Amino acid sequence: MHDIRRSAVRDMTRAGVQQAVAQSLSGHRTSSLFARYNITAAEDQREALRKTAEYRQAKLTPMVVTLPQVLTLPAVVTPLGKHGQKTDNHGQLALEQVRGKIGNA
Repeated sequence: MHDIRRSAVRDMTRAGVQQAVAQSLSGHRTSSLFARYNITAAEDQREALRKTAEYRQAKLTPMVVTLPQVLTLPAVVTPLGKHGQKTDNHGQLALEQVRGKIGNA
C-alpha cells in the first residue's frame, strides 16, 4: 500500500499538481508526512534546474511585437494657444507638415 501511495505522490508532484491538492488526495495530514512520500531523485533535481534555466532565458529574451504601419491623422488639427485660446490656421499647417514627413496625402 505504501508503494502505491508513494508512487501517486511522486506522479502528482511531477505532473505539476499543487502540494496542497496532492496532499489532500493522498490523505497526508501534514506537510512533513507528505514530504516523506515525495522522494526527490537526482533526475528531479536536474529537471528543476533545466526548468529554472528555461524560465530565466525566457525572461531575458526580448519580446518582439509587430505593429501595423497605419497612422490615422485627424482631418483637422486645431492647436490651442495660451490658456486654451484657439489659434488661426496653424493646425492645418502642422497637419500638412506631418503628412509630408510620413508620405500621406
